[in-house]
Amino acid sequence: MDREAKELLGAALKTMHGPAVVRSAFDLPTNERVKIQNVINETFAADVHLRFETAPALVSGIELTANGQNVAWSIGNYLTSLGKNVSELLEPKKQPTAL
Repeated sequence: MDREAKELLGAALKTMHGPAVVRSAFDLPTNERVKIQNVINETFAADVHLRFETAPALVSGIELTANGQNVAWSIGNYLTSLGKNVSELLEPKKQPTAL
């Protein structure tokens, strides 16, 4: 996550009136929820309230949503990004034209 995205997410988390939502592909155990809560609180220097939900469509992923800001990771997103990067590497390089 770049600095600007982190700042936007931090501002969204600090100005929320309700809880931020953490969605995962499967139900997270209590100890994992506590770890996530602690990391978010420490990262954004705030007492962030979280609501945990299950979203099987995330395909082994996790997502945090707050006031319209979203950060997510999933196998599907990773594979899409990997495919795009490989395609870019395989594209022929354009050579400068001689005058």
